Amino acid sequence: DRSGLSEEVVRRKHALYLGAGDYKKAANELERLIEAFPRDMEYRHLLASFYNQINEPKKAREVYEQILEVEPDNAKARLALSGSAEAATDEEKYMASLKPVFRQSDVAIDLKIGKIIPFIQKVANTGDKRLAEATLELTQILEQVHPSEAKAYAAGADLLYHSGQRDAALEKYRKALELDDTVFLLWEQVMHIYNENGN
Repeated sequence: DRSGLSEEVVRRKHALYLGAGDYKKAANELERLIEAFPRDMEYRHLLASFYNQINEPKKAREVYEQILEVEPDNAKARLALSGSAEAATDEEKYMASLKPVFRQSDVAIDLKIGKIIPFIQKVANTGDKRLAEATLELTQILEQVHPSEAKAYAAGADLLYHSGQRDAALEKYRKALELDDTVFLLWEQVMHIYNENGN
């Protein structure tokens, strides 16, 4: 190990301090790794997650900002800084802030979908058409950037279905099934719509 610092030992000490409730020492251990490997963003992400875990969002934000100073295109940090859906006062503004990251093809689709699940849930609970439209803009980007991913179409289908656009939803569910016919929930939704349509 080039720095004479064993990652495993540091991680164990971090876990030990965390278990003992000594957050300051737990953070120090992760900071030692960052000092030893300043180009490795994974350790910085660990520290930011740790701060979120112990309910120190301000410190987490600072770490994410440091990551972006070193790597301006770091998608995980950009997504984290685009705020949390719960805290978003202006939902449409929040959606707009997600668009650049959603257009990055090197960002995993699961990370992106994780950001819009709260909105899909909200549309499912309220039938809010305006919110559905704003979120559909993001699922359309997902379809363009990840055309072979069933999840992209399924997310859009859910939004259409829960905002009362059954036929459009059916089309997207069927597209998702063309890409992956092993997802039971998708079949269930399709049968549900056929049933509602008396088909």
